[in-house]
Amino acid sequence: MAARKKAGTKKKTTTKKGARKKAAAKKGSGGSAFAEELPKSLKSFTRAVEKELRAVEREVETAGKATRRRLARVIKDAARHLGQLEANGERQWRKLTRAAKSDAQKMYSRLQKAAGR
Repeated sequence: MAARKKAGTKKKTTTKKGARKKAAAKKGSGGSAFAEELPKSLKSFTRAVEKELRAVEREVETAGKATRRRLARVIKDAARHLGQLEANGERQWRKLTRAAKSDAQKMYSRLQKAAGR
């Protein structure tokens, strides 16, 4: 005796895993669009980052205890990241991968947000 389907029930539809992965990959995080906005030279990026670092350092002076800790962490991370970029040099700056450009842009935007811009 075959099992009968109850009246009023719909067949469950499933999505193939491949289709979900493609949709997620196409959507992306939007970081690659920001990577296009990075300056052509490392020197100009360094100047921009240092400007934001100074703004954040001024913000630290007037901030409360918890905020000072958060801002200090942002400053430390940005300075370390900038040091790594400078150590690699100008030639490597032009050859950065999309992920590295996205990381640099994220770091810069974190600085801008911390500076209140």
